[in-house]
Amino acid sequence: MAAPSAHECTDHPVGLTHSFLCDLCVSVVDYFSGSLFHWLNPDMQAYLAIGGNQGDVQATMRSAVEQLSQVDDISAVELSPIYSTAPVGVDAQFAFHNAAIVCETALPPLDLLDVMQRIEHSAGRERTVRWGPRTLDIDLIGYGPEVMSHPRLTLPHPAAWYRRFVLDPLCDVAADWMHPERQATVRELRDRLRARPLMFAFGDDELSSQFAEGLAAAFSAETLLVQRAGETNSMEPTWLLIDRRSHPERWETAANISRLPVDFRPELELQDLVDVVNSAVDEPIRHE
Repeated sequence: MAAPSAHECTDHPVGLTHSFLCDLCVSVVDYFSGSLFHWLNPDMQAYLAIGGNQGDVQATMRSAVEQLSQVDDISAVELSPIYSTAPVGVDAQFAFHNAAIVCETALPPLDLLDVMQRIEHSAGRERTVRWGPRTLDIDLIGYGPEVMSHPRLTLPHPAAWYRRFVLDPLCDVAADWMHPERQATVRELRDRLRARPLMFAFGDDELSSQFAEGLAAAFSAETLLVQRAGETNSMEPTWLLIDRRSHPERWETAANISRLPVDFRPELELQDLVDVVNSAVDEPIRHE
């Protein structure tokens, strides 16, 4: 008799493989984890950012709110006033309309994400160009105090803390929500971006120096002050961009509300940092 293969389970009937059993176990664990989640978190508050720049965006957003309200385990859906905001990214093209949604839900975060993406799809959303034009964009910004890293979802949203097109609408419906990583409220995060000039502090490596030169050329001194870390005259920088591996002590002692690691995006480019600053210096216009 031939020896069993590496993937064949000899303790179970013929035809059941380790792979099958592992998939079955994962399904069972997921089922009971979901049930436990519902029991432990019957009414978690979720914070969403919604926007677009194609078609009748305001009507599309209101339709999205109505669809959310009709989903089981989602309730108390509240839409903020709508804002006009400047496009971010070289391919965004037209000005955006943005708003925020706060709701109560018993859905786990990934299930809520599935609902959001179905609504985007129903509005004709196509994901072809990063930061390109779109009919509807819905992002899960926060989920109570949850901190989560998953291939499909990061909580809280990693860029929300410096984006005025997220923070200004969110201030209208959830100003006191505490960002679980930055340890500041939405109002505090928004207000710190109203100062002028904003400050970008860099490390002393060659890549950081190149970024510093590029940013200084892209913005006026009245809008953005670019300095080396350690030369900020006791001012807290809006962003501190350093390599946390090369400067672990400086990274650990930096204010949590300012830290932006060099590796915050793979293949970081100057345009990424220009987009960060543009999203912070924009002054959203509120529609009453």
